[in-house]
This record gives sequence, C-alpha cells and structure tokens, in this order.
Amino acid sequence: MQAIEIKYLNATNTKGVRIKAVCDAGSLTVSRDYELNVNTQVNDVVAMLLNKLEWRYAFNVGVLKNGNYVAVLTGVKEYA
Repeated sequence: MQAIEIKYLNATNTKGVRIKAVCDAGSLTVSRDYELNVNTQVNDVVAMLLNKLEWRYAFNVGVLKNGNYVAVLTGVKEYA
C-alpha cells in the first residue's frame, strides 16, 4: 500500500493557493476552494486522485508534524 501526502501550496505571482496530493503512482493539484473547509477539500482531493489512478480503496487522513496531511489506504476495496 502507499501513503498519499497532501501539501498546501502557497500562492505565486501567477497561481493562487493550491492543494497537491502526491504518491509514487501519480499526483493531482487543485485550486483551493474557500467555500469548503480545508479538511473537506483534502478528503475530496484524495478521492479525486484515487479516481484518477483508478484505485477503489477507502482511506483515512491524518496530519503530520510539519502540517501536511497524509492519507493512508485502508486496504478495504470499495465497489462503486
């Protein structure tokens, strides 16, 4: 199984604030949606990455000491 690290990317001169989910198999970056609280959007980004990778697993999310989030696949396969 893999862990997915979720990073908060600060705004630059050309891009707004983004949230990036990264694992060995791929990554996904989305713009920060301020209508959602950050915990909700982190869960949504992980679900979008899993969908992109065509992985149908449940996951749990926690926070690392550095403030980044991490999602760990539970190994329980979900059927859509």
